[in-house]
Amino acid sequence: MDNVLSFSVDRIELLEEISNSQFAKARVWAFASGENKHEMTISEESLIRAENTIYDKPLVWLYSKLLDDATGHSTLEVPAGFVPKHSANISYERAEDGRLFFVVDALIWKYYSGKLLEIFQKTDGKKSVSVEIVLVETKELENGKVEIVDFVYRAITVLGEAYSPAIPLANAQIIQFSQDKFEVEKILEFSRIELNKECDQVDFNYEEFAQSFSMSANELWKMLYSACREAKYQEDGDDYQYIRYYMRDHDADYIYAYDYKEDKTVAIPYSISNGEASCDFENVKPAKQKWVVTESNEGNEGMVEFAKEILSKEFADLESQIASFQEKINTLEKEKSELSAQFSTEKEELVSKISILETEIGTEKSDLLTKFSEIEKEKSSLKEKISELENKKIEFAEKIKSLESENVELKTFKANVEEQERKTKIDFAINSVSDDLTQDQIDEWRGKVDEFENIEAFSNAIKAFAYSLTKNQKDKDDITIASMALDNKNNSKTKGLWD
Repeated sequence: MDNVLSFSVDRIELLEEISNSQFAKARVWAFASGENKHEMTISEESLIRAENTIYDKPLVWLYSKLLDDATGHSTLEVPAGFVPKHSANISYERAEDGRLFFVVDALIWKYYSGKLLEIFQKTDGKKSVSVEIVLVETKELENGKVEIVDFVYRAITVLGEAYSPAIPLANAQIIQFSQDKFEVEKILEFSRIELNKECDQVDFNYEEFAQSFSMSANELWKMLYSACREAKYQEDGDDYQYIRYYMRDHDADYIYAYDYKEDKTVAIPYSISNGEASCDFENVKPAKQKWVVTESNEGNEGMVEFAKEILSKEFADLESQIASFQEKINTLEKEKSELSAQFSTEKEELVSKISILETEIGTEKSDLLTKFSEIEKEKSSLKEKISELENKKIEFAEKIKSLESENVELKTFKANVEEQERKTKIDFAINSVSDDLTQDQIDEWRGKVDEFENIEAFSNAIKAFAYSLTKNQKDKDDITIASMALDNKNNSKTKGLWD
């Protein structure tokens, strides 16, 4: 029961009533792909994969005298109809927001559904419904939501006006009342089943045939299934178009399908070109059973009588099953009585054990409260120490900030001193050879200072340059130059000997 969910749809709409009818046919927009109010999501593939599980499932409801309307979900719901296996007329319709809706016909008993049809008429033939499903497989998505991978339909519940649907924009419509059509379809289907049992089935390799079109057998089946459903028909006085053919099998030449309009099995010629299938609906042939194509309706005569005999046998089997079920019910009642006595004994033992456990828990609770009180005291002491450490941390942070400020000033002072010392050494190196260089040469060498690794290297280089100039001059003039100490206070340039 934990995997059972309910999904509501908007309405069932009553369109038409034909007198002397046993059933009201409802067109139900049952379920949709995408997200719903349960914060779950479902893909179109999962929606289509579950379609066969809707067959023979009940349409249920619960009447409220107070509201004179249907209620919501309840264990007291009673059947008011069902989804017929052989005339469900399954189709899919695309909503404006892109969601794919699963649409199916349901039959409602006119004489055994209580006031349900009256309530439909009170609300212009429109009622909300809720589709109950049983989850088979789910998976959690990255966004935290859950995706329904596989599920099985369990029931369709008619809701009152006070209940909102879980599937917005979905709806269902009662479209007609039919006269025993379902019973005839059921009888004919039993006949076809029995005839097929006697038929020698022809071996057909689905996979090998599909591979000739570069497809898998499942892909080919889906393509032929869709092509078969393109044919539609209308019943007299009805504006709604129904799907005419329901595919049951295929071979290399024919799609074997049930013809809803003519109520018989047929063989539809088809062809495949450029990856697409097309059916030749103009040349549909009768099919005696699954593998036998005929040129007439041969084989359909006498089916009703044959089916009645089958149904009679089944009724006898049901009577036998009912008797067997009654025996099982009696056995279960006996087991229930025995289990009740056993439960009473076990209950007394459990009550005694619970009393002992409560006493033990009370003692342990007292000890834990004492320990908790001690822990709270220790916690309070630690908080005080943490507060003191936090204050010291603030003081240290202020001291560090002050030291960092002083460090910046010292670095600036050091840089200034080093720069001044560097300039002094440069001036000293230049002044030591200024007598041998011109002002242009001195300016040129002053611009080369940054090219040397250090001032010592610069000093050695400029001295070597001055020496080379002096030596060249001596070699050229063969003149001995003697330096004399002169008073240069009033002249920025050094004077020669003859000056």
